[in-house]
Amino acid sequence: MYNDARKRILETYKQTAEIYDKCVSERFGDAKFGIESLTRLLLRDMVLKDNTKILDLACGTGLSTFQLVDWLNGKGQFYGVDFSPYMIKRAEKNAEKINYKINFQVGDAESLKYPDNFFDAVISNMSFQMFPDKLKALKEIYRILKPGGKTGLLYGANDHLKELVTLCQDYGVTHPELSEYKKAVSDVSWMHINLEDTQRLFWEAGFRRPLIYGYHRIMYVNPKTFWGTNPYPALWESHIPVEIREEVCTEIINVMKDRSIKRGFKINWYTIQSYGSKPT
Repeated sequence: MYNDARKRILETYKQTAEIYDKCVSERFGDAKFGIESLTRLLLRDMVLKDNTKILDLACGTGLSTFQLVDWLNGKGQFYGVDFSPYMIKRAEKNAEKINYKINFQVGDAESLKYPDNFFDAVISNMSFQMFPDKLKALKEIYRILKPGGKTGLLYGANDHLKELVTLCQDYGVTHPELSEYKKAVSDVSWMHINLEDTQRLFWEAGFRRPLIYGYHRIMYVNPKTFWGTNPYPALWESHIPVEIREEVCTEIINVMKDRSIKRGFKINWYTIQSYGSKPT
């Protein structure tokens, strides 16, 4: 299962790296509440000192990494690693545009190339749900942190986007020919964990007295806009054959419209924020 899931995720970012920022970034795109805002939300509960050596794990196109630089007023050593070479290439281009010095590299969250006790802090924003072996990734975070080092993760969990997930699962049932699409949608079952799972994983990885809580809100969204800008639909539609992709997406959007009320299509937004320190 893990290898297939990793291939699907890698293929998604291969197809979406060039347009990713337009959908989710406030700095480089059209998002009003994008990755940058979520990064600030994550950092709000972290105490980071000047000159911190910090890693943005699964950094994508660098949006959270750049926010880290801003948060610390450039006083630190900033690193970003991502599984997708296509996303890292885009991150490097973005960094060049804004003249930020960041050590970006391709790497696997479950097998990082950094030495033990290397970082003061590690963050990961809206990516941990994509890690197939979450415990292995957390153990890697623990390994590369210095004693007393901190980690903070924000990610989709529990019933995140459950209305849209259910709709897309139902659509797959009536379209058996979309086998890869159905597998991509079914990945949600292992991607989304709950608070108790998170706490267990932190303890098994070695962290003690972690701070873990959920952020839950109800949103009503424009179906077409949400489908075209959220990373989850991008994950699913990248596994629809190109020749019928537009037709299928239009059909799904129309179902969303049919299930909408005047305010829009209902979305449960549920994310978990989890923080831990490596014992000294």
